[in-house]
Amino acid sequence: MRSLSKSKWMEAVQSYVLYFFFYSVLGWLYEVFLEVVVYRWGFTNRGVLLGPYCPVYGVGALVFLLAFSRLMAKREPAWREKDRRHRHRAAHQLSAGGPDRRLALADLPRLRHQL
Repeated sequence: MRSLSKSKWMEAVQSYVLYFFFYSVLGWLYEVFLEVVVYRWGFTNRGVLLGPYCPVYGVGALVFLLAFSRLMAKREPAWREKDRRHRHRAAHQLSAGGPDRRLALADLPRLRHQL
């Protein structure tokens, strides 16, 4: 998070807090499911204090997200960019009027599988 504006930085912090709580609750649900359904031990609250949270899952998810955020933010492969340009051109032809529209409508069944 280097050289981000204050609003972008706050958005990033808010999203990480939401990720933490989301994965903490998801981890709690996972543990309760295993305890009740799989092992048939009965229900005990596996969370912390009063809420349905297992912070170890939230911390693990944050470590994973922070460690791999650079890999996830990498540029898309060239073949995906080329495909995106082709889709944009096809959509532009469909929205335009005139003889290009007839050509684009004739190509619609082929383009449908690419969208």
